[in-house]
Amino acid sequence: EETGTGFVRCLNEKRMERAKGLLADVSRKIYEVAEQVGYKDITYFSATFKKVVGMSPSEYQDTCR
Repeated sequence: EETGTGFVRCLNEKRMERAKGLLADVSRKIYEVAEQVGYKDITYFSATFKKVVGMSPSEYQDTCR
């Protein structure tokens, strides 16, 4: 409440920041990154990542190459 951001949104943003750091290592698989940031469902992870970051995990990884 103090930040004006809901808990779930804040948690998702923190997870996606961590995921971006992990995805910068292009040798990592997307499903591995999803698991490391707390998602068991890669489809849900990918959708959430795209919603928060504005591109899919694979698109983001391509920008790191």
